[in-house]
Amino acid sequence: MDIKTMTDELENFNKKALKGKTIESAKLLADLTSNNSRELLFNVVKDLYAFSKKAVTLIKTSDVKTTGQDQNLEDILKRVMPGLLKDTLTSLSPVPPVQAHPEPAQEEKLLPDMHTLTVQIKPESDEDEVKPISEDDWVNVVKRDLKGSLKAIPVQKASLSAGTATLRFSSKGDLAKAEQALTIKYKVVPKSEEQKKLDPKLTISNIDPDITTKEQLQEELLDENEYIRDLVDGSEQMRIVFLDEKKHFAVLQVSTEIRGAIKRNNDRVYLGLQCHLVRDRIHAVQCYHCQEFGHTSRSTTYCKSKGSDATCCFCAGNHASNKCLSKENNKTNKMKCANCAKSNNNAERNAATTHKASDSLCPFYVRETEKMMARTKGCTEQTKNLYRQRIQDLRTKLGRR
Repeated sequence: MDIKTMTDELENFNKKALKGKTIESAKLLADLTSNNSRELLFNVVKDLYAFSKKAVTLIKTSDVKTTGQDQNLEDILKRVMPGLLKDTLTSLSPVPPVQAHPEPAQEEKLLPDMHTLTVQIKPESDEDEVKPISEDDWVNVVKRDLKGSLKAIPVQKASLSAGTATLRFSSKGDLAKAEQALTIKYKVVPKSEEQKKLDPKLTISNIDPDITTKEQLQEELLDENEYIRDLVDGSEQMRIVFLDEKKHFAVLQVSTEIRGAIKRNNDRVYLGLQCHLVRDRIHAVQCYHCQEFGHTSRSTTYCKSKGSDATCCFCAGNHASNKCLSKENNKTNKMKCANCAKSNNNAERNAATTHKASDSLCPFYVRETEKMMARTKGCTEQTKNLYRQRIQDLRTKLGRR
């Protein structure tokens, strides 16, 4: 048999093998354990084929002559490959069979428990009311006193809100030490709680204008998407967070199981005679009063400047964003990010005049988005890395660091 014939037969065998056809003489696939995935079989067959092709190359470059029964390369491979495949696969860990709706993989990183201590000025008697801590007292008296009292105890964060100071610790042990150190002088309340992750949210755009209520939207989604309806009937959760009738989009919050099912359906759902692409919604919560992140303007607990003038999102001035004359006249040279302007990082302070406080490339906005990713179920490190890369690419394109 010449080299061309041998190569042609090997190529023919390869086409058959990669199509998943069994080798009749060995009943190759029938003899293999059912716990091995098709992808694993494919890769092993491909590797062995590559090895065999190298053998043909060696024969081609040598003067070896084949005679007799072993001249038929396909017969040789049919006899040899089943044994090689068995030996290879038995050394590999078995892959569990695929389920119709596989359970979501256990997330590697769980959020640590939150340990906080609220601190108030202790009243002179039990009958007296607790006096709230003023901003001046916090900066000039209480904060300094806490630094001295907790000198040997690591504190993650200290903040003042609505007249009450809150200290955050990384461990329950540090919380207990701080409580003991402060209980004589202050009224303290310790609290340890589990930080629960959030169910993923999705955005659906271009919704039919005839859909005017959240109840109607949910009903039509379940009617037209049987795979979602089956999961909801099986106690999986899905709710419409809000529906924007003017811009015709909605935000859904779903369980990780439903999110996985939608992903397997190419991130598409059927609604109103149309196939809609859904996107993950990672929303950075921002206060429109002080422009800081992590709370809304309705919060009376976390907004430090609730009782003072608003901070403008566009120019960082002491006025409401909707009353900014610079924004109204499109004076981009007056643009300034209120958060970056007071940052401890020199580079961020220097870049404050390149964007407004709600800019999606703002370092504070990006950090808040990454926090929300960490708090969202099913958000993987790969997703976070893709987000970071996209932000870096956009900054580079716009000449921003």
